[in-house]
Amino acid sequence: MTILANCEFVDLSKQPPDSPLIYKLKHFLKQAQQKNWQQSDRVFLVVHQDRIVGYARLVPQENSAFWLRGLYVDPHWRNQGIAANLIRSAENALAVTEGGQIICFALEHLERFYQRLEYQPLDELQLQNINPYLHTRFRQAKENGKSWLLLRKHLQDCYR
Repeated sequence: MTILANCEFVDLSKQPPDSPLIYKLKHFLKQAQQKNWQQSDRVFLVVHQDRIVGYARLVPQENSAFWLRGLYVDPHWRNQGIAANLIRSAENALAVTEGGQIICFALEHLERFYQRLEYQPLDELQLQNINPYLHTRFRQAKENGKSWLLLRKHLQDCYR
């Protein structure tokens, strides 16, 4: 049996406000040096034996879009398919309830990872038309030396 088979994928929005997962997530993010989530964000977790091992944060945007703002898997749990399954779980949950698309600023070394998940290149002009705020954020990051890839996936593609 693989470790992934023993993991639970959790949509934080389905948890009660006093869920122990809230405290555990804050601790996990602090250790991982990741930013905290906002009330309106959609947060998805991978939990193994009551321990958070992975996290995805999607920030709702205008025009039925989500910005994949954070994706992190504990280094001891990497290379086991957790990140890919976490993304798929989030995509499926959002496709059912929200529709739209996910926009991602990806590190260059993760290009093949996102290609396998069927994310497509998005040019800056398209992004400017879809979401001026994200376009501004992307431009600022490039001006500050970031060499991110600009990608997107239509959520209806999750149900082909």
